[in-house]
Amino acid sequence: MADVAPCSLLTSTEVAELQAGPSKEETINKARACRFTEAKGFTMSVAIFDELGLDDLVARGTPKPVTVGNRKALQSIGGIDTCAISIELTNTSRVDTQGTAGGDEQKSCDIALKVARLVEPKLPTG
Repeated sequence: MADVAPCSLLTSTEVAELQAGPSKEETINKARACRFTEAKGFTMSVAIFDELGLDDLVARGTPKPVTVGNRKALQSIGGIDTCAISIELTNTSRVDTQGTAGGDEQKSCDIALKVARLVEPKLPTG
């Protein structure tokens, strides 16, 4: 994944369907991230952690195991109401999708899961 740009994991059509607005690539907490901060009522991001796996996840409370496609993943809450879906690539790498919806934790998780389901088929296997 070292040569994959995080913003390339969502097509322009998918971004338009999500009504996410323009993207911005940046590095956040050891991740290469693609952030969407101009959507109406929510923000979202896709982050590639090249050297941190699911065991390295830092979250508030206990992460909940979920499946995205056929991959192992964890759903977690961080910050005030940011929900993340962390998708395992290898034992030492992962891709996180995040949603934040102005205090609505369930909506935040719905956004993160929707983005995760769009991103997962584009991730390398094995």
